[in-house]
Amino acid sequence: MVETTQALADHPGDDDEDERMDLVFEALDDAFCAGEFALVDARLPLVDVTQHNPTVLLGILTMTWHAKEHLPSRPAFLDAAEASMRERLGNERAAKLLENLR
Repeated sequence: MVETTQALADHPGDDDEDERMDLVFEALDDAFCAGEFALVDARLPLVDVTQHNPTVLLGILTMTWHAKEHLPSRPAFLDAAEASMRERLGNERAAKLLENLR
């Protein structure tokens, strides 16, 4: 299994968004299929939201939404991602993008 945080750490910034999203999706899908919710929950706080663009942050939030009841650290990740997105995109746009991911 590709480590979620490694997938993010290996490709910070805006260089290859599609590749990063593929790696993150693969890691999360593998972990969820294996029932490793605790692993994902332990890794979410390690993601530096300032190092990833809003598309990647939205991807992580979308991919973790269905398992949110198993991820106690997701609300804090959502708050951090939201703050980063508000700073980059403005309050109104960030709120609109996140409204169905809570």
